[in-house]
Amino acid sequence: MVRPDLGHVGVGPAPTLQASNLSRQFPPHRKAHLGTGISGSAAATMLSLHGWPAYLVVALLAFGESAIFVGFVLPGETAMVVAGVLAARGKISLRAIIAICASAAVLGDQVCYLLGRYVGPGLRRSRLGRRVGEARWTKAQDAVTRHGTWAVAGGRWVAVLRALVPTVARAIAMPYRRFVLANAVGGSVWAAGRC
Repeated sequence: MVRPDLGHVGVGPAPTLQASNLSRQFPPHRKAHLGTGISGSAAATMLSLHGWPAYLVVALLAFGESAIFVGFVLPGETAMVVAGVLAARGKISLRAIIAICASAAVLGDQVCYLLGRYVGPGLRRSRLGRRVGEARWTKAQDAVTRHGTWAVAGGRWVAVLRALVPTVARAIAMPYRRFVLANAVGGSVWAAGRC
């Protein structure tokens, strides 16, 4: 029987992730797919940050990933994983980065919800909305229609839903209080799970 390599399980310090090894793990030519990838140079740059610049970059990416359509191109979720590595190295506080990521993600969804109020159906028919694709819009609308607040809280774990659910929730008139509660719970659990 072949046993999988479980990494470092012995006594002593665990091996660290080196920025120089990132080019093999994240080749620069590899394109990000729906915000789930990150180039080696971007990861290396993020790993070199510490203190408030790290908090700012991760917050902007978490906000951007939660904002409509930006989540399709920005690596916010991957940035949060890198932030967890930075916290493990002692460069930033884990509690602080979780709170910042949760706040930024929730704020991004609030912006999307308000955007849905003013431009929801028109956005879906716009050039940008057509580029997202009718199938994705339908998937998001079906999720919110069937599952309501559960779709808002749980949709954050699915890249396509994360970007579309807040706008769809407003467009189909989900009450604001229900949206805020589900968004706060979902954003907090998501940030804690990703950092």
